[in-house]
Amino acid sequence: MRETTAERRIDADKFDAHTRRMAKKSAAKSTAASAPVTEGENMNADYYWANDPYWIDALHKYGELKENGKRQIVIDLEKLTEVVYDGEGPAYKLMDAMVSVKEKDGMEGFRGAPRVLLALLMRLEELSEAKEPTRPSQTASAGFMAALDQASKPNYLGDPEVVGNLLRKYRDMAVESRNTILDPEERLACDHGYALGMAEIFLGKSPAYAPIIPWNSPGQIDRWIASELHRPGFEGETPEQIVANAMLCYLQDNFDLAKALVQSPKTEEWANAEMEKIDTRYVHLFLGIPYQEKKSEPTDDELCEEDDEP
Repeated sequence: MRETTAERRIDADKFDAHTRRMAKKSAAKSTAASAPVTEGENMNADYYWANDPYWIDALHKYGELKENGKRQIVIDLEKLTEVVYDGEGPAYKLMDAMVSVKEKDGMEGFRGAPRVLLALLMRLEELSEAKEPTRPSQTASAGFMAALDQASKPNYLGDPEVVGNLLRKYRDMAVESRNTILDPEERLACDHGYALGMAEIFLGKSPAYAPIIPWNSPGQIDRWIASELHRPGFEGETPEQIVANAMLCYLQDNFDLAKALVQSPKTEEWANAEMEKIDTRYVHLFLGIPYQEKKSEPTDDELCEEDDEP
């Protein structure tokens, strides 16, 4: 019957019995001395299969498995095809081993031949069971392509511009609510509601925004924010609360700046620069990038204040 799988199952008992029959017909083992060889050593005049760990270790393993009740040897033909023509593979090792059997075991018995065959079967089964090693280059390439595909989607949360736009949108919505008839408590409730909506986006729960995987998910971005943003009463019990509280801190920083400008008016250039600093700091925060504020040159307003000092 034609085989339909890539494996053949071989009854180990049949080969064991055949080995015993061949052993009875064997003459005395050749007494020719030979030095031990290391596994995988190429054929030379002194080579003898019984001194090669490649065969002896496999033969010992066969005996142990047979004693433990192993009934079959499984060979994957696809994996065998991959190594059968390898100059350092089992086919050429077998050739060297059989040549040594013929030369050193004597013309009457060749009792090493069935033992080499059984050892070969164990080595072929080992090749069949071996897992293909993961190639770092392939893994890295696959990861890079996946990240590139994600980054090419609209509203990608790894884009600083997208994150900045979300922050400014939140700020604008909060400012707009101040122009309505809502009382202070209602405005605060709106601020918190908007913040929770933004938290849903930054936690990767909005289909309209492509997340950084796995950054924009619970247990990732929220833990980073909690470790970086140190504010009294900032703590939250859930990832949603933590991210929402970060949005509220962003809003508070903007309102603090507005109050400072009312109390001590500055130039529009100075105000825009300070707002940009706030935006940049929070964009870094939501992208997981450490932020260190750059020391800027003193503005015209600051220079004027220094000149006015006695």
